[in-house]
Amino acid sequence: LGLYFMAAACYDPKEAVGLWERMRAAEVGSPPQFLNTHPSTASRIDSIQKWIPEAESRREAAKCPNPSTTRAFFEQKQRRSWLE
Repeated sequence: LGLYFMAAACYDPKEAVGLWERMRAAEVGSPPQFLNTHPSTASRIDSIQKWIPEAESRREAAKCPNPSTTRAFFEQKQRRSWLE
C-alpha cells in the first residue's frame, strides 16, 4: 500500500528500491525471515520491483509531472535556499 500511496502523491515509486537497498546495506546480522515479524529486506525489494508497474500506472493516473521534472524543480529550490 505504501508504494501506491507514494506514487499517487507524485513520488517516483522506483526510489523505494534504493531506500530498501540502503537499508539492506545497513543491516547487521538480521534473523531469517521465518523468525521475523516483518518481511526480509530482500523480500521487500523483490516485491517492490514487481509492484512498480502498477505503482507507475497509479502515478500517471494522478496526473503527476515527470519524475525528472519534479526532481529538477526541488534541486533548483534547494540550491536557491543555500544562496539566500
